[in-house]
Amino acid sequence: MSKKSIIITGSPGVGKTTVAKALSKKLGIPYFDFARFVIQKGLVESYDYSRMSFEVDVNKVKEIMKYEVQETPHIIDTLIPDVLPLSLVKIVVVLRLDPIKLALRLMQRGWRLSKIQENAEAELIGVVLCEAVNSYGYEIVREIDATNLRIEEIVDIIIRMIRGDKFEEHRPGNIDWLVKYQDPLDLSRRILRLYREGQCRS
Repeated sequence: MSKKSIIITGSPGVGKTTVAKALSKKLGIPYFDFARFVIQKGLVESYDYSRMSFEVDVNKVKEIMKYEVQETPHIIDTLIPDVLPLSLVKIVVVLRLDPIKLALRLMQRGWRLSKIQENAEAELIGVVLCEAVNSYGYEIVREIDATNLRIEEIVDIIIRMIRGDKFEEHRPGNIDWLVKYQDPLDLSRRILRLYREGQCRS
């Protein structure tokens, strides 16, 4: 295994943390919680209350991260793909999830409707995937549809990728939720209906 790290990223709720921890255990490589790291190091510049998200200086964070992981490879669990220089990255795995299933998971976590819809819509158009490709290029970025896969299956796919299986079906752009949800407004209406039904049951 090289000293390059593995980045596990994706929208909130896709299963990043569970997969990253399972992969860490399987490979014996340290797990790295990026969100906890930036908070502990005081790297959060502000908090966007309307979007319920932290704002960080990505360039500053990347410079500090470089010294944190350059000697030892890590499994990095992060919402923001662009956390390391390309030279320190082995592979970037973007986990994808059916937007409706994603919305249901966020409802179970007690997220408010506006934030659920925002993240489902971001997943619909592949915002995190685009960020990953823009930061690292097509060659080391892969995407996995986690909707109907067990954690063990996802981990197995990632390990095979690390070992050299190119997995053409997992190259960026092969997952297109817009084929299934052609009308984003209809998706929002479905999420609203599910949210209201959940509120009525609780």
